[in-house]
Amino acid sequence: MKGQKKAKSNAKRSVLPRETKNKGPASHTLLELYWHDLSAIIGIGVIVVPIIVSYLVGVFSIFLVLFVGILALVIGTILYEVEAVEGLDPYKYLGTKVSKEYSFIFGFLLVIAYILIVILAGEVGVLELSQFFGSYGVYVGLILVELFLIATWAVLSMKREKFTLNFMGIIKLLFVIALIIAGFIAVKMIGVKPFLNAINGNSNYINLPQAAFMSLGIILLFFSFVGFETGSFTFRGPNEKRYIVAEAIMYSILTGIVVYTLIQIFAIGLGNYNSSNPFLGFSLFPNFIGQVISYPVEVFFSIFSIVVVLGSVVALSNASSKVLHMFALDGIVPASLADNENLKLSLSLGIPIVLLPVVSLIAGPLSSTTSSFISDVGAILPIISVASMSVLLAFAFLSAGMAYANRNKSWGKLLSGIFITLVILGIIGFAQIQYLVGLLVIVALGAIGYVIVARNK
Repeated sequence: MKGQKKAKSNAKRSVLPRETKNKGPASHTLLELYWHDLSAIIGIGVIVVPIIVSYLVGVFSIFLVLFVGILALVIGTILYEVEAVEGLDPYKYLGTKVSKEYSFIFGFLLVIAYILIVILAGEVGVLELSQFFGSYGVYVGLILVELFLIATWAVLSMKREKFTLNFMGIIKLLFVIALIIAGFIAVKMIGVKPFLNAINGNSNYINLPQAAFMSLGIILLFFSFVGFETGSFTFRGPNEKRYIVAEAIMYSILTGIVVYTLIQIFAIGLGNYNSSNPFLGFSLFPNFIGQVISYPVEVFFSIFSIVVVLGSVVALSNASSKVLHMFALDGIVPASLADNENLKLSLSLGIPIVLLPVVSLIAGPLSSTTSSFISDVGAILPIISVASMSVLLAFAFLSAGMAYANRNKSWGKLLSGIFITLVILGIIGFAQIQYLVGLLVIVALGAIGYVIVARNK
């Protein structure tokens, strides 16, 4: 008997070291988080925003890129404070310092924005693919995009997102570098001086009030930076290493400022060289700049754009699944969701898979027989605007929460939090009424959903 007990105890001791060694995947490194954030940032924004904003506000779009980049950096400093000093992700920070209800609205706004962006990525993917398959191109494109979303579901369910996001971050950086090089080549071929040409040219092709579209231009350009916060939710490692998350956020935003400024300069300058047909009727910047150089270059950038756009789905779906996981831990949604990866993915990816054909039939590429600039922009502009405003409002909640948490501790943090909140609310407040209504509907749905869940606990 004693021998048996001794053997059992030895067996137990022999198991413990193996369990300690195999606690889970290794902690993220700074470079991995940088690629992750860059994978989320570089995507739809760099493809659809430059030309649209150039039409809306002309040469001012170059300065707006810098303004929005600085705004993103300022928001990044709040995330730096939360991550590096507090050792928490923003959702947990708001839940701890303010309340779970408050952090839920913050997380809900981000999840809705991520789902909208995945749907938008599908739409843009369909638009790009449609040109390769003749008269049935949009239908073939829709089928291929749907298959890609299902494949992404499989990748995330197998927990292969870490390798996938590292790979996509590198691919996307190569894409913007190729786009910038193509911009230099196009400038050389045409002989324009982008910045001077933009100032001397007439870039307001839509005759609408300038002030209203300055605000819309900021909202659209901020959409290009959406994603730098996703590393906060996906970080895996000890709390004392969360400063790595903060550093990756700042580096990814700085990268975005540099590449987006260059791309916007090319979009303005090259778009004005042909006054009779500005932007050659294109709504997607890579297609336009490829057409300026040659048709083979346009095809190359079209294929590359498809990879980049659909690659954004992985980072955003992964981030929304992590936020849903936090909801489950807080008891806001059923606790079973925390341990069920497929159930979380059914929300972050299942909803876009179902809604993409509906959106395409009602307002997207399948609803129009033309591929004109107006029809393309009309299909994607509302989704971009509402998604961007949702993220902006989420950051307004974050900065206000930081101010509240420091009301009796630090006057500097209190005032900076209030100032950032007012700036963000001011940008949103000057938006067009239809987008404001869409944003208010999202907030109302979040509030109603929380009340229903709270009452049924």
